[in-house]
Amino acid sequence: MKFRHYLEQRIRVIFLNIILFIFFGSFMFTLYDSFSLLLLMGGGWFIILFIYFMISYSQLKHQYDKIERLVDDLDQKYLVHEIIEEPRLLEAKAYYYALKKGSKAMTDQVSEARRSSKEYQEYIESWVHEIKTPIAAISLLCDNTQNKELKQQVNKIDQLVEQVLFYARSDNTQNDYLIKETTLEEMIHQSLIDFKNLILGNHIHLEIHDLDQTVYTDEKWIHFILNQILSNAIKYMKDEPRELMIYSEKHEYNIDLIIRDSGIGIAPQELPRVFNAGYTGDDRKKDHATGMGLYISKKLCDRLNLALTVDSKLGEYTCVKITFPIGKVHQFNQES
Repeated sequence: MKFRHYLEQRIRVIFLNIILFIFFGSFMFTLYDSFSLLLLMGGGWFIILFIYFMISYSQLKHQYDKIERLVDDLDQKYLVHEIIEEPRLLEAKAYYYALKKGSKAMTDQVSEARRSSKEYQEYIESWVHEIKTPIAAISLLCDNTQNKELKQQVNKIDQLVEQVLFYARSDNTQNDYLIKETTLEEMIHQSLIDFKNLILGNHIHLEIHDLDQTVYTDEKWIHFILNQILSNAIKYMKDEPRELMIYSEKHEYNIDLIIRDSGIGIAPQELPRVFNAGYTGDDRKKDHATGMGLYISKKLCDRLNLALTVDSKLGEYTCVKITFPIGKVHQFNQES
C-alpha cells in the first residue's frame, strides 16, 4: 500500500481541515491582524496533521503487509478467515463478517468436493479391480485358442481400463508411488513385452541402444507412461518404413529417454496441444482415440519431477522424450 493511496482515501479529512483552517485563520487574523501568526498557526496545524497521517499510515501499512504475507504464505487461500484477526474498526467488522461467512461456505464446499472425489476414486478402483478378472479370463481363452486378433482387442480393452485407473489416481500420486533405482533397459523391456505381438504382427523394425543407464522413478507409473507412448507410436505408424527407435542420451544433470517412430507425424500447429485433455488432432487417424493418454502421462511426469516433451515432423516422425534427473537433483538440461 502506497502513501498516495492512503491520502486519496482521506481526501475528505484533508478538505475538512483546510476549511477549518480557513475559518479559524480568518477569525484569528481579524482579532490580531498578524500575518506571521497566521503562518505560524497554519504551519503547526498541518505539521500536526501530517504527523498524525504518518503514524496512522505506518500502523495501517504494517497491518496491511502482515495480512498480505499471511495470505501469500497460505497454501489453501479459502482458510484465510482462520488467520486474520478480527478488526477493531467498526467499519471493517462488516467486511470481516462477510469474509468469515464466505470462507466458511467455501471450506464446506471443498470438504464436500474432496469427499465426493474420494468416493469416485474408490468406486473406479473397485470397478477396475472387478473388470480385470473377466479381461484376464478372456485373454487366457485367446491364448488357448490362439486367436491373435481377438487377443489384440482384449489387450486394447485392458489398456483403456488401465488408463481410467491412472486418470482417477493422477491427482493423488503422492500416496501411491515408490521411488527406487531402476534401469532404462529394464523399464523398456517390461513395456515391450506388452506390445510384443503388435510389434511382430505389424512387422516393425525395432532398434534399441544405449539403455544401460540407472534412474530413480516409480516403476508402476513409468510403465504406464511408456505404454501410452509406445501405443501411440504403433497406432500411428506408416506403412513404410515401419521403424521404432529407443535410446538414451546422458547429460550433466539428466538422462533423456527417447522414443522415435517413423509414423505419420504431427502437424506443427497441433504440437502445443498434444498434452491437452481429449485432444486427438485434426489430421491423425482418430479411430477409437481418446486424447487422454499423453494428457495423463504429462500429468504423472510433472508429479514425478520428470520432463515430457514431443517433437515431430508431419509425414516423417514423432519423437517423445522423457527427461530423468540424475540422482536426487531435479534440474533439467536447458539445451535438451
